[in-house]
Amino acid sequence: MSTMAESEGHPSIEVQVQATPNPRARKIILDRIVKEGLNAVYEAAAPVPEGAGPMVEALLAVAHITHVYLSDNIITMTQDGSGDWVDMGAEILEKLAATIEQHDPSFDPVAEQKPVTVASKDDANLNAISEVLDRTIRPYLQSHGGELDLVSFDPDTHRLTVHFQGSCDSCAGSTGGTMYALEGTLRAEYDPHITIHVENEYEGVW
Repeated sequence: MSTMAESEGHPSIEVQVQATPNPRARKIILDRIVKEGLNAVYEAAAPVPEGAGPMVEALLAVAHITHVYLSDNIITMTQDGSGDWVDMGAEILEKLAATIEQHDPSFDPVAEQKPVTVASKDDANLNAISEVLDRTIRPYLQSHGGELDLVSFDPDTHRLTVHFQGSCDSCAGSTGGTMYALEGTLRAEYDPHITIHVENEYEGVW
């Protein structure tokens, strides 16, 4: 559903809020770009990188919000499960309207934030796996405001460690249907013995 995000003294912006397969996440589609280049994820429990700007800080300050994920013209917000999206929605949209004009879409997160779609250039296995996922699994995840980061691959044990981000982070689907699809695709197209280990810990419409 499209709506207008407004804050007194600031121009209104047009946004579309969508539910995701993860009930703890909402996807906000904006009328402008919020992240150029690599996607970025920010955690409420971690220091906000200097330069991320007031928009990221304001959204992370909303009660119950745990993560803010930026990709192109989409902001995916994840909460701890105890908040009500309807109650939180007005505050989120007001803070968004009040700060988005100060946001820099070209800002690159500091080094401690891992890139979410690019495997290590020095790891041939991860690069090959990433190419398979770019053709198969990632477009589906990204359409729902999610992302998949490849952490490591051990060719001796055939174990691939991954990290889900955006709406996929803390989503039960990350260890359910999506996991089966991920493992099945990679077994068919890369390594018939591959196993997947998820780094995330899962606990557990505005």
